[in-house]
Amino acid sequence: APLSKVIAEALLDSKAAFCSHVPGYGGTEVFRDYREIAPEKAQQFFHEEVAYTASHGAGLVGCRSACLIKTHGFAKATNSILSSLSTGTLGGVVILAFDDVEGSHSDSIFDAEAFIRGAGIPYERLSLEDAYSQTLAMFAKSETLGLPFALLVDTRQKKVLKEFGTAIVEQTNKAKNPEITFPLRNLSNSVYDKKTKTLRLGNKMGSRTFFNVAHAKKFLQTVEVASIIKEK
Repeated sequence: APLSKVIAEALLDSKAAFCSHVPGYGGTEVFRDYREIAPEKAQQFFHEEVAYTASHGAGLVGCRSACLIKTHGFAKATNSILSSLSTGTLGGVVILAFDDVEGSHSDSIFDAEAFIRGAGIPYERLSLEDAYSQTLAMFAKSETLGLPFALLVDTRQKKVLKEFGTAIVEQTNKAKNPEITFPLRNLSNSVYDKKTKTLRLGNKMGSRTFFNVAHAKKFLQTVEVASIIKEK
């Protein structure tokens, strides 16, 4: 299944009672796949602030909910988002913000991560390797903090996946030991953000090589997950 289906399945399995969406590149694909499996929980809007307010309202009464919008839409919904940080939430509320980094489907480009960080909402960047489990985990984190949580999704994922696969092929063709690098997801690479009171990944990187008994299984698992996500 492509990434959109992976995220849609995670939303379903999270037991979210409501999912709002404003049409936009990246989010529309996820919403389409989610609506196919949970049509009664999916609602489309045409104004980001209204969409997010509806999702936050579900959270206030103890229901899990999601809001699928572009990062440009996140900026438009900022007033409601800032208000929700003051009121908090009972049920997990997750904003999946799809970032059109290169502006290929937007009329402008801005540093979405800096904007989200400045808004003060707890957030993480989506990891391709852990897309399903990370999406699920965001609801629990939101409930633990009593605050909405944002998951920043880079819409260039397919380009990244192509580059990922190309690099492995090129290393193989040169008779090199194929190697992949990734951010370390462990305690030693966790940084506490005092402003949002959450843990973030630091800058430490790890690597796995194919011709290494200790790495081979996880190397192949990573490649397989990337292959599944990229499939059309």
